Amino acid sequence: MTIFNRYNGPVITGILLFSLACKKETETTPYPYNEVTSFVVPIGEGDSLQAAISDGELILYWPSATAVPATITPVIKVSEKASVQPVSGQAITLADSITYTVTSESGVKAAYKLKLRINQAAISLNDETNLTTAMGGSLTLTNYVYNVIMDTTQTHAFLVSGAGGTTPLIISSLEYAGSYTPVFIATVPGEGLDTGYYKVRISSGVQTITSSRAFVRVNYGVPALVTPATAVTVKRGETFTLTGSNLRNIASSRARFSTNNTFYNLEVVSNTATNVTLRMPASNPAGTYNRVLVVYNNDAGGVTNLVANFTLTVTE
Repeated sequence: MTIFNRYNGPVITGILLFSLACKKETETTPYPYNEVTSFVVPIGEGDSLQAAISDGELILYWPSATAVPATITPVIKVSEKASVQPVSGQAITLADSITYTVTSESGVKAAYKLKLRINQAAISLNDETNLTTAMGGSLTLTNYVYNVIMDTTQTHAFLVSGAGGTTPLIISSLEYAGSYTPVFIATVPGEGLDTGYYKVRISSGVQTITSSRAFVRVNYGVPALVTPATAVTVKRGETFTLTGSNLRNIASSRARFSTNNTFYNLEVVSNTATNVTLRMPASNPAGTYNRVLVVYNNDAGGVTNLVANFTLTVTE
């Protein structure tokens, strides 16, 4: 027989009500947490970057020696029972404009902005000593430039004119050669420059520096004539053209007459960097000439002869 004590009834009823209330609260109260706890970016076989998480920012400190990819695939951990968009493992464009949104189980959202920071030292450029080069020649910046990325897709060099115009250089050598000093050699374009002094600008990764003064002197390149492979025939009073390189400051020309080894003047009609057009004066004798001299003004203030030995036949 069951005996119910009227004094225990209220106690039991209270315990039951309290238990039901706790159970209901446990079941219906969602988690309010909406934090990114870990943001890891794989960058190579076995390597990864851990983002610093601070004040709603996911800061990626990218090593300067590693090329920055167009996209990344982060592995993201968030608070328990929270979700994140874009989701973990989704490829995204690597840009500061990307925002991750973490939503708690209770529906409260928190935004995290991705920030990219390149760990790269400032470039050092020594411009105390003048350098001389020529159009089409090499410019050696070894011992002049430091703290650059040793990759020609990320490091670039330019000449800067007094007016501020820039001319790209082609980097032909950029490497460490048994020391901490980078071997830095660039090629100067053969066209599109004036002679004179230029500043140097180096860009590498996120860093750029321009020399404080114009310390690189650019001269005309050393001219050269191409000797014709076959004999050239021209009438007196007519013109003929010789090809070559750096044929700018042409001063005069003459041809040697085979019969008596006497040189006769030729008229310089026109010239470009790659050719010179000469006229055989009507007063010169007809016959065979076996050498043509083209005289140019050199950078030292003198003149230099370019020689082409070929058969030049002059007719009436």
